[in-house]
Amino acid sequence: MNMKLLRSVAAAAMIALFITGCGINNDMDSTSMNAKSVESKRKIIFSTNRLDKLEQLNQLAEEFMIRNPDIIIEFEGLKDYDRIYKARLAVNELMDISAVTEIFPDMGDNFVELDDIGFSRENFTIPLALVNQHVYSLPVGVNYDGVIYNKAAFKKAGINEVPRTMKDLFKACEKLKSAGIVPLAINAKDKWPSGWYARRYPKMLLDNPGYENELAEKSQFLSGDSPVLSILKTLRDMKIKGYLEPDITQTDWEQMKKDFAQGKVGMTFLGSWFVSQVIENGAEAKDVGMFPFPETKSIILDNDFTYAISKRSMNIDAAKAFLKYAWEESRISKAIGQASPFKNSANNPAEINELLSFDIPAKTMMTDTSRFNVLLNAAGIDMNDMFYEYLISDNPKDVIDDYNERWMNGRQKVNGSKS
Repeated sequence: MNMKLLRSVAAAAMIALFITGCGINNDMDSTSMNAKSVESKRKIIFSTNRLDKLEQLNQLAEEFMIRNPDIIIEFEGLKDYDRIYKARLAVNELMDISAVTEIFPDMGDNFVELDDIGFSRENFTIPLALVNQHVYSLPVGVNYDGVIYNKAAFKKAGINEVPRTMKDLFKACEKLKSAGIVPLAINAKDKWPSGWYARRYPKMLLDNPGYENELAEKSQFLSGDSPVLSILKTLRDMKIKGYLEPDITQTDWEQMKKDFAQGKVGMTFLGSWFVSQVIENGAEAKDVGMFPFPETKSIILDNDFTYAISKRSMNIDAAKAFLKYAWEESRISKAIGQASPFKNSANNPAEINELLSFDIPAKTMMTDTSRFNVLLNAAGIDMNDMFYEYLISDNPKDVIDDYNERWMNGRQKVNGSKS
C-alpha cells in the first residue's frame, strides 16, 4: 500500500514538473517573442535643442507611433546643442534626425535628400534652401521680429492702442512707468539681445537688407545719419527717463521672462520665439501680443532651425515617414509654439496674425554680410558690447569716438588705407 502511494506521488511530481517545465518554456518563448518584437521595430533618435518642448514633442511622437506601431521615436534634448552637433558632424556620427544649425555646400555628404517626401520648396514662406538642386532639411518654423508686449500690463497702464510712432512709444513708456511697470526690457547685460537693435533694427527701419554692406564702404562707423547711432541715442534717452530696467547692469534673462509673464514688464523687442518662453513662465497666451517696432518699414522673417536625416541612419524610410507626418499640417510647429513655415498657414499663433495685420511686409533680409563681418573682426568691434558700453558710460561721446577709431583702423587693416 505504501509502495503504491509512493509511486503515485512520484508520478504526480513528474507530471507537475512536466507541466511546470512547459510553463517555463512558454514564459521563455513569450519573453523571446517580446524581445524580437522590440528588435523588429525601427528606432529613430531625433536630436533637438528644444529641451523646453520635450513633453509636447513626445506627444507628437506618440500620435505617430499609434499610426505606425513598427516605428519607435525617441527625442534627445541637448543643452549645449551647437557644440555637440558640430562635434558629431565632424566625425559623421549624427543621430537619425538632427537640428541643422547652418546650410553648407557639402550637405549631401552627411544628409539624405528630402525631395521625395511631398513638400515643394515653394510651399514654404521662405523657400527651402537648395544644395546642388536638392532639399536636405526642413524648417521647424519661422520667427518674426517685433515688439512683444503684455496686454494685461498695457490695460493696467491705460494704453488702448499699440504705438505706431516713436512719439507714441515714449507716451506708452511713460504710462507703463507710472503704473509701476518696467516699460521696455532690453537685457543689455546679457548683451546678445542687443543684436536686435544693433543688426536687425537698422535693416527694418530702412527696409534695406544690404545696409551692412553699404556701411562696410563708409569711412565712419557711427555717423550722424547712422540708424545704429540713432537707436543708441534713443535707448540712452529711455534709460535716462526710466523707461528701461532700473539697473541695466544687473538684469537677468531668466528673471526677465518671469517678470514679463507676471505683467511686471510691458515690452521687449525680439523674435516671436520669445512668446512661447513667456507662456511657459506663466503668461496666458491671450495676454501676449506683437506689433512692429514703431516707424520701421519692414519685419524681419527668419527660419528657425531646420531638421535633416543623417545618411548613417539605419532607418531612413522610417525617419522620412516621421518628418512627413510632423511637418504636415504644421504639427511640429504647433507642438513647439512657433509660427508655421508654410505659406498662408491657418496655424499661425494669434500674436503673429496681430503683427501681420499692420500690413508691413515681412522679409527674410538674407544677404551675404561676410565683408562687413571681416571688417568688424579686424576692428575688434562687437556691436552688442558697444551697446552696453554706450548705455552705461558717463561719456557716451567717447564711446562713439572709440568705435569710430576702431572702425577706421579695421578698414586700414583690410583695405590697406584709411579711405
